Amino acid sequence: MDGYGLENMKQVPLRSAVGWMLALLMLGCSDPTPINIGFIGPTSGRSADLGIAGRNGAILAIEQINEQGGIDGRLINLIVRDDEQSAERGSEIIREFEELKVDAILGPFTSNVTLALMPQINNAQITTMAVTVTSDLISGKDDYILRTVSSTADHAARHGAYHYKQLGFRNAHVILDMANEAYTRSWYNDYSRGFTQAGGQNPQETTFSTGNDVNFDAIAEQVLSSNPDLVVFCTNSVDAAALAKAIRLQNDSVQIATSEWAGTERLISLGGQYVENILVPQYLNRQDDSETYQAFRRAYMARFNQQEPGFAGKIAYSGAKVLARAFAEQQSGEELKDTIVRLSRFEGLQGDIVINATGDSRSETFVSRIKNGQFISQVELQ
Repeated sequence: MDGYGLENMKQVPLRSAVGWMLALLMLGCSDPTPINIGFIGPTSGRSADLGIAGRNGAILAIEQINEQGGIDGRLINLIVRDDEQSAERGSEIIREFEELKVDAILGPFTSNVTLALMPQINNAQITTMAVTVTSDLISGKDDYILRTVSSTADHAARHGAYHYKQLGFRNAHVILDMANEAYTRSWYNDYSRGFTQAGGQNPQETTFSTGNDVNFDAIAEQVLSSNPDLVVFCTNSVDAAALAKAIRLQNDSVQIATSEWAGTERLISLGGQYVENILVPQYLNRQDDSETYQAFRRAYMARFNQQEPGFAGKIAYSGAKVLARAFAEQQSGEELKDTIVRLSRFEGLQGDIVINATGDSRSETFVSRIKNGQFISQVELQ
């Protein structure tokens, strides 16, 4: 089995390997059968920043749990698979997870892939904790897919209202990546609802599908011809960086913003000077000085070569902890998803996570601005 667990101890640094040994000693004569969690996310391609950070967050959570002896003496084994942000590849992975009889799934990370895999996951009846998946099309369903973050109906609408009422923008133009249409269309619709309910006109839109042959200069020219005072990117971080450069080379004064999807460290590393001063909503408060969050951040950065966890690392870490608590408190004959719904409230890194009867949740959104190559949180949207 190509996973992340007992069979891959050589991959674990000395600190974690010692933890594994202590956990093994604690097992004694208890049940040695591991709990298998299948991880599915894009660890390659244009959304790899989400998948890699999420994988690392999950690894950290599971290492911490295993170092404490696991769940009732059972260690957790993470089986990592790259879906390449492809529904076809994702379907193959779900079939593999069925064959391996995994106990739960952590992922997927994008709405398009999740929506495509939903019937297969429900048919397999595997409790699945989606990570950075926020499309409204997944909300309100009594199924096997649960989430710890809000849908776009909540946070995108708040962004639209904030841009109009608090920041005073009147002519917004949104650029949508239709390769992840389940997310971007949902985000645009809810952003537009917030913008218009605040008193504005429906934002204009321009669409494209991500890939190596996209002419970002032509997109920028088309968008700027509408004379917007605000251009919003609903794209991954790679394309957002390219679009920011294309916009800035043609107009260095128009305000740029993004959706949460682009808000990773790769946006800054790729965008450089062209992403300075743009508005980026976040699923986390990067300036949070609470010991809970800072302890997580220190542990993550120490474990993964001083990389920031970002929102994907935070959400996947929290998702893994939710699954672990559910395994610990699952009653005889109870499905894991029903355990999560029954427990409802879970401790999070930045406030409690509350999951409702259909597996949906509400999370906070923080507006940040990039200044001197850093995300600086400015306000929490209510």
